[in-house]
Amino acid sequence: MASWYSVGLAALLYILYQWIYSRPLNMDKPQLPSVLVLIAVMDMIAHNVYIHKVLTRSYEPFKFLYEVAFGIFYLDIGMRDIWTGLETQIIVLIQRTLTGLELVSEENYLRHKQYWIGSITLPLSLLILVLAGKSTKHFQLILEAVLGSSVKCTQKSKKTLKNKKHRQAAT
Repeated sequence: MASWYSVGLAALLYILYQWIYSRPLNMDKPQLPSVLVLIAVMDMIAHNVYIHKVLTRSYEPFKFLYEVAFGIFYLDIGMRDIWTGLETQIIVLIQRTLTGLELVSEENYLRHKQYWIGSITLPLSLLILVLAGKSTKHFQLILEAVLGSSVKCTQKSKKTLKNKKHRQAAT
C-alpha cells in the first residue's frame, strides 16, 4: 500500500501538469465527475500499489519517490487514457443522439450542454467512486463512521440469518 502523502503529492503534481500544459482548459463540460474519478483512482492507487521488499527496507525518501512516480503514472493512465476517453465518447454520443435525431435543436443543446453531459457523467463517476471504495473497503469505513454502529448491527443480523438458513438447509 502506498502512503496517502505520496498519492496526494502525485495527484497535485498531475493536476498542476494538466493545468500548465493542457491550455486552454476544456471548461465546456462539468468538472465534478472528473474530480470524483480522480478521487477513485487515488483510492485505488493508495490501496493497490505494492512496494517491493527491497524498497520497504530502504531509505524512506526513495520509497516516497517510488510511490509518487508510480502514482503519477497510474493517475495519467486512469484519467487521461480511460476516463477522458470514456467521457469523450459519452459527449459525442449525447450530441449525436440529441441533435442527430432532432430531439433538441443545436442552439438548445449548446445552451444546456453541461447539463446534458453531467446527467450521464455524474452518475457514472459516482458509480466508479463507490465501486472503488467498495473494492478497497474504504466505503465500508465511511459508512461505519457516518452511521455508527447501525451498520455493524445490520451486518451481524444478516450473518445470523444466513447461518440459521444454512443450518436449516443442512437438517
